[in-house]
Amino acid sequence: MDAFFAEGARVWVREKEQLVPATVNSCGDGTLVVTTDYGEVLYLQQAEVTRERVYAMHQSSIDGVEDMSALAELHEAAIMHNLYQRYQKDAIYTNIGSILAAVNPYKQISGMYDPERVDLYSKHHLGELPPHIFAVANECYRCIWKRHDSQCVLIR
Repeated sequence: MDAFFAEGARVWVREKEQLVPATVNSCGDGTLVVTTDYGEVLYLQQAEVTRERVYAMHQSSIDGVEDMSALAELHEAAIMHNLYQRYQKDAIYTNIGSILAAVNPYKQISGMYDPERVDLYSKHHLGELPPHIFAVANECYRCIWKRHDSQCVLIR
């Protein structure tokens, strides 16, 4: 057990039928001690540490990604964790392939909708810059204008 869970390692822990992100505090004497991202400290005996209960977090979940189709772990907890990490950095837009997910920041984010940002996104193709509603709007405009393709944008 010691070799798999070094101190400071990021892991997923199944707690009450949900996966939660956590950090390994210690691993020794037959006990794995982790602290969840929600502040709960869990003491797991060696018999409780199974692949279904605790496993290492992939680097893409640790770092976060702009496009969630690049996540190596595709489960609800990894998706929510990625959105939360980006939200904490005021990166409220996240791609999921060709779909744009937006999280309401409940505050003004400086520069998010400035004319300079509009101009920047109007000069680039979808995927060349970080996810943004302007990238989607520009891609729709290009498809209508250049290829005469019909477009539909669903906002929910």
